Amino acid sequence: MEKGQQLEYPQQEERRTHIYVVSGHVEVTCQDGDFQLGPGDAARIQKSCTLKIRATGNEDTSELVLADLP
Repeated sequence: MEKGQQLEYPQQEERRTHIYVVSGHVEVTCQDGDFQLGPGDAARIQKSCTLKIRATGNEDTSELVLADLP
C-alpha cells in the first residue's frame, strides 16, 4: 500500500480476518476502534464489520498479509 492509501474490506459473518504487517505502518479501523500496527505486528478480527486499513507512517509503502478464514 502506498502512504496514505486506504482499503475497505467487508468482513462476512462467520469469517475471521488475520492481518500481519510485513513492513511499514498501518491503521486498522473496525467497530472496536482504531489500532496502529507496525512491522511484525498482527491482528485478528472476529466480529463482522467493514475493516478500513490505511497506510500510515513515514514510509513510502507498507506491506501486509490479509488472510480471510472460516
